[in-house]
Amino acid sequence: MSRTYIRFTPRQRAEHAVMMTVFTLLVITGLPQKFFEASLSVWVLDLVGGVDRARWIHRACGLVFVGLAVFHVGSALADVVRGRSSLSMVPTRKDFTDAVVTLRYYLGVSNEQTKFDRFDYRQKFEYWGLILGSVVVIVTGLILLWPVTVAQYLPGEVIPSREFYDYAAKYIDDDSRLLIPAPLNAEQTAEVQRLAVAAFLAIDGAGLARVDFLLDRQSGQLYLNEVNTLPGFTSISMYPKLWAASGLPFESLVDRLVELALERHQDKSRNETSFS
Repeated sequence: MSRTYIRFTPRQRAEHAVMMTVFTLLVITGLPQKFFEASLSVWVLDLVGGVDRARWIHRACGLVFVGLAVFHVGSALADVVRGRSSLSMVPTRKDFTDAVVTLRYYLGVSNEQTKFDRFDYRQKFEYWGLILGSVVVIVTGLILLWPVTVAQYLPGEVIPSREFYDYAAKYIDDDSRLLIPAPLNAEQTAEVQRLAVAAFLAIDGAGLARVDFLLDRQSGQLYLNEVNTLPGFTSISMYPKLWAASGLPFESLVDRLVELALERHQDKSRNETSFS
């Protein structure tokens, strides 16, 4: 007499369906923005109503994805605490042994086959791969959604090859070093972040800027040197390197700067000028 077991509840099946739908929409709206020059990308963006709508859909699906992930982990932990579920998806030593036994069977070395519990090692490894992948997607997605906030946490330091960081040290020789993040303690990092934001707001900055500081190593005193409103944008420049270290690659950085410029233009367009 055979027995059947329900592997997934109706709620879990609904979670899977929604997650697959959301992830598919993320791919459809995300890849065309990354590879925007491809003819297929142009077709997809036109199909969804343009790049602005694609970005809106992508961000909305991203937030839904975050909500689903939090709901899944929270409900799974709640079921374990209430005794409604066991830790059957947590890999054990037997899973690794089962993988070896199965490999030996497939290679014809042994006739022994493993007996699995409710979930075998393949399903467990796939599940945790999905969990870790979701963490990566969520973290990188939040970085791209709030790049300015994230970038505050990675100040950098320039170590010039000469006494001063002059033109030759910047663009001619390759001996100058960029340290990202800068070797600062937590208190110094927080102070750099606070002063950089305050300086940018004080001059009513917009778009891009790089706030430069000098540090007295003996006293630990920070000195605000300048607010560079047009920082270098070459492959060796600190500005794009800082963003890249914060998780925002060069192409996405350019896209974000264009977005900010368009938003500022729209704001200015709302102003009315009159002459009397």
